[in-house]
Amino acid sequence: MRLHELTNEQIEEWRQARMKIGEKRYEDTHLGRYNLVDVMEEILDALNILVRLSNRCFKQNRFLPQKAVSELYSLTNMLDFTIQNVQMADKEIPDELCTDEEGGERVWWNEYDSTET
Repeated sequence: MRLHELTNEQIEEWRQARMKIGEKRYEDTHLGRYNLVDVMEEILDALNILVRLSNRCFKQNRFLPQKAVSELYSLTNMLDFTIQNVQMADKEIPDELCTDEEGGERVWWNEYDSTET
């Protein structure tokens, strides 16, 4: 199966299945997490995965069709724009909803956040 073959309904089913597993695994920890930091981490992971795809192409001596390059460039731009949107939303959310007592060990964020206090 390929991603481009999925219908919108199948993607929604996939999202709901991931939500169900996440709710079972993490229960109510989201109530004590800085949720937009979670969102930002996922966006940054997506950007890193796109870099890995580029590295894979280079190491396997494969060249993508121009249309694929264009789509990936567009996707990267959308993710960059989404980062800005997350920051703008964060600016409007009250501090009491931006605590992270259940956030656990976060890469970079915990070290940076502890130097700011």
